[in-house]
Amino acid sequence: MLAQMDGSYHDWLEGRGPWLTLLLAVEDATGTVPFALFRKHEDTHGYFLLIEGIIRRRGIPLAVYTDRHAVFQHPRTVSTTPERSLAGEREPTQFGRALRELGVHQIFARSPEAKGRVERAAGTFQDRLVAELRLAGACTMAEANRVLVDFLPRYSERFGIPPAQTISAYRPLDSELDLATVLCFKYRRKVARDNTVKYDWHTLQLLPGPLTIPATQELRLRYRSDWMAI
Repeated sequence: MLAQMDGSYHDWLEGRGPWLTLLLAVEDATGTVPFALFRKHEDTHGYFLLIEGIIRRRGIPLAVYTDRHAVFQHPRTVSTTPERSLAGEREPTQFGRALRELGVHQIFARSPEAKGRVERAAGTFQDRLVAELRLAGACTMAEANRVLVDFLPRYSERFGIPPAQTISAYRPLDSELDLATVLCFKYRRKVARDNTVKYDWHTLQLLPGPLTIPATQELRLRYRSDWMAI
């Protein structure tokens, strides 16, 4: 029912390549790893890929347990209304917003010890996975991720424990839901009279079409290496 998530910045390649961050998810009930991947840094896009990997392989978890990294929680209270601001409520981050759209409950740990299962798993990975990467001669992030794909099933088989109930608590992904429209960066911008919107010091032209442009339009920005989609 609960997936613990964390990032581990470490010299995974032992000097053969750059330091990398392992984004890791561990099932709280079984200690198995539904998905993990290497990234250059601990970032929102990386965690989008992490939760997508979990959903593709297992399904949608009921809850996610994390620390208070800026990916998961704004460092300060940012609310849209004075009432919410006085109550100390925070606007969700892009990752938090995506979890809400998926119906995943977000829980924040108050200390590293609170999410001890994923912390211990990261420590085990820093021992066993580093050795695997060394034997494979991995020198790049792409090579490290290929080694990781082969390592994860063996790790889960070795260290996983049977759950108290065998029925899966993961929810299947709705076939009509386009996951790419959830695991992306979303911002609200006003459409100007000349059918343009401004974002990050850029002016984006909305091409004319048969549909009427509303007074405000939600922009879904999906960052990839070479393009941005609206």
